[in-house]
Amino acid sequence: AATIDELLSLGRPIVLAHTGGEDAYPGSTLFAFGESVNAGVDMLDLNVQLTKDGVLVVQHDDTVDRTTNGTGDVSSLTLAQFQALRLRDDDGAVLEGSPPTLRQASGSCANSSALPRTNHSAAGQARVAALAARAGAQQPRRSLLWPCAAAARRNEP
Repeated sequence: AATIDELLSLGRPIVLAHTGGEDAYPGSTLFAFGESVNAGVDMLDLNVQLTKDGVLVVQHDDTVDRTTNGTGDVSSLTLAQFQALRLRDDDGAVLEGSPPTLRQASGSCANSSALPRTNHSAAGQARVAALAARAGAQQPRRSLLWPCAAAARRNEP
């Protein structure tokens, strides 16, 4: 199952890791995405934002305040500023990693079917829509749903 439609046709519940498994790992981190895929999830749920200089990044909130050691809107930060931040866990402890770009996070799953989200500029909306179109997906409102073909294959004949 390499697409959302193929996952839905499996005839069983789909295991989705919201922000990469936020109950088990720090959300929206490369570690969380990798661990969730290793655990066998079918799909990752990501939120995509656009930096000031037009780079698609993975960030659940519109601001970096709750999830990093910084403050401010993602849309007001350049990629360099965004990646200079350090992630925080749910208890507020600063982690070693920085928030990922969409390109970095996309390496967590074997394919690129996607349903993206961005609430910022028209240019950002257009870039996300183009990404979804190339992946054969539809344009939704809230989340990027990324099927994990490697995990889903274990359930196919």
